[in-house]
Amino acid sequence: MIVNVIETLYTNIDKICIIDELVNYLDIEHLNKDDIINIIKKYMVWFCKSELRKLDTYFDRGGEVLNKKTLIIAHGDLDGIISAYLAALLSMKYSNYTIKYTQPFLIGSLKEYLKHFDNIIIVDIAVNNRDPDYTIDFINALIESGKKWLWIDHHSGWDMIYDKIPYEYINNIVYNMEAVSCAYAVSKYIKTKYLSLWNIINDDKLKYLVFVANLSDSGKLLDDKLDKIDYKELIYMALKSDIKSGKIKALIFNTLFGDIDSMLSVCEYADNYYEVLNNTYKLFESRKRVDNIIIVNATEVQKFDMTKLFTMCYKESDIVIVIWRLHDKGKDLMTIATKRKDIDLVKVLGVESGAAFRVTIDFSKEKLEEVIDKLKNL
Repeated sequence: MIVNVIETLYTNIDKICIIDELVNYLDIEHLNKDDIINIIKKYMVWFCKSELRKLDTYFDRGGEVLNKKTLIIAHGDLDGIISAYLAALLSMKYSNYTIKYTQPFLIGSLKEYLKHFDNIIIVDIAVNNRDPDYTIDFINALIESGKKWLWIDHHSGWDMIYDKIPYEYINNIVYNMEAVSCAYAVSKYIKTKYLSLWNIINDDKLKYLVFVANLSDSGKLLDDKLDKIDYKELIYMALKSDIKSGKIKALIFNTLFGDIDSMLSVCEYADNYYEVLNNTYKLFESRKRVDNIIIVNATEVQKFDMTKLFTMCYKESDIVIVIWRLHDKGKDLMTIATKRKDIDLVKVLGVESGAAFRVTIDFSKEKLEEVIDKLKNL
């Protein structure tokens, strides 16, 4: 049965752009979930192989190209990974590329890398809203490096520092606050500035990846029931199985570029997310309420989705505390989060670092009581 389905898929590939369409087209609702995952994996193998062949025939990877190096700096979420993929498409015609994933408040640590590259492309990295001068400092480092650089983003906040950027470098920064995702902003930039390249890479896959990035950054990527499996969910679930893993991000990127072994590893990581999600639902069921605060003790659970746990708890309270453990160090921490925009947790709790909506501090019973006391009347 599976062989026949795959043969049908190959024969009709032009009619099928996304997995939802694949399932509908082949009328395979009667198959179980494992069968469908098998089909998806085989589909991705074929699709990635064909995409890689197309790139190989278009780009002339001669000696001159291989002597050039581009550094791509990207945010480590799904939109950032897809934006990095698009930036690599932009750069690979002219140079080799290296990717570093970071955050707006950590990008300064990459200054030392700038001297090793001919070009730098930064995507999906916002202005550090806690310290805008930190972003200006990195821009100055880019200017002082003497290298060619480009910064594409879609977040608000650039108006805070725009007048501090030397006039001759204004065009090095492309920010599109109307774009739902940075991937969309990058694709629009390529279409505007490099039309010949755009005509080669602009296919259903690219459109679908931008669509996935839009869904990801709008917060509507995955429903609670996980009753549909498709390409975007596999990538999302792999990323969420261990959000801090640089290895998974590298595998996802390589998958987008057609590496078959990486793609199969992504599927395996995606399978692992079911365990993570199940743990998260169990933790939600164990929640307790103290005054106006939801508290969850997650110290006995090694893998769970903290962001999803906060989102579920927000339906019952504006303030949530999750106590969790660094199992390799035997250290307990607590993360305090709020969905209220009028609360700055850094100021309220008197801590030195963190975001206004989420901070993490060492846990102790005394410290927990102190935090509750500061938050209970807000």
